[in-house]
Amino acid sequence: MNLSAASQTGGSLSACTNAKHYWRFAGRAARMVIVSIGHSASNAARARALVARAAQIGMALDQQFWGKDMSQNKCRTQVKQLNEAVDVYAVLLLPAAPAQIDILSLRGELLGYKDLIRPGAWHLPGPVRPGEIDCVLNSATAAHQAHGIAMGLKDAQIAR
Repeated sequence: MNLSAASQTGGSLSACTNAKHYWRFAGRAARMVIVSIGHSASNAARARALVARAAQIGMALDQQFWGKDMSQNKCRTQVKQLNEAVDVYAVLLLPAAPAQIDILSLRGELLGYKDLIRPGAWHLPGPVRPGEIDCVLNSATAAHQAHGIAMGLKDAQIAR
């Protein structure tokens, strides 16, 4: 059972147990990175919710806070570094950003398999919607599995 299905059916404890089981054996060599550019109350709420849920299931993640005065080019440089980091299997660029930052353009710079935002999820700033945290964590688990397979096959196109 996936986490979002569990939360809709009231079986979140069982799903949380399954996720704990997966992350207990997944190891901590690879990590997910949550990026927030500037200060935003909605981004802070999303990050808190993700950190809390990740702690419950044992998922390794890092938070990065990029300054509100960063330029688009500096953000692109940071995204490039995340793309090149072998230990980063997924990146979540939170949607609320300063006016000078084109977040959709930055998401376009991310390698496709590292971008955790799927259609219909978190494209716009605002309150945390029901099921979003579970959706992101399910995507992170799938991304971690794909990353592990690629690293095991030593497929440089996917694993890097």
